[in-house]
Amino acid sequence: MGPVYFGLVLTVAWARKKATLAQLGFAREKWVRHGLVGGLPGLLLAGTVPLLDAFIENSGLNQTELFAGAENRAIALPSVATLALIGVGQVLFTPLIEQVYFTGFLLPALFRVGKPMTAIYFTAALFALVHFDIRLSLFLTGLVCSGLFYWTGTLWASLFFHMGCALGGWLVTYFYPRVVTFLAFLL
Repeated sequence: MGPVYFGLVLTVAWARKKATLAQLGFAREKWVRHGLVGGLPGLLLAGTVPLLDAFIENSGLNQTELFAGAENRAIALPSVATLALIGVGQVLFTPLIEQVYFTGFLLPALFRVGKPMTAIYFTAALFALVHFDIRLSLFLTGLVCSGLFYWTGTLWASLFFHMGCALGGWLVTYFYPRVVTFLAFLL
């Protein structure tokens, strides 16, 4: 429901000419470089999911009591078309709407009224809070995305980083559920 609300707020702001794409952080200059700055670490995070699962399997951890029943956490896979639609929504559209709202719309407004580091931490905390699931990983995602926006001055790095993280979450949810047990100790 959150992305729908954020999308509506952004649509109204854009329709009322309160925010242009350039003002939201979609600068055309250096978009490839900034996309790689955020996209490569995001893909690295997503790529670790199957590697962690292979580690669990090859190290014998899957035989321990800790990982027993992890396959029961697996969600019954929907049809390929439904799975692709869910993936597009979770990996492309949700990060796009959230990043445009938090780092493209809210963060620059906070930069104007306060110190940049305070704005970055506040935006990261708010990003975690609006998910109604207080996890360190959400705060860290918000922190990295806000920091990338501050560093690059565009939305591309934070957007591609968020998409990589969302891809990792999608992989864990539908294909590698036992990685959740392993990650619980790390995050």
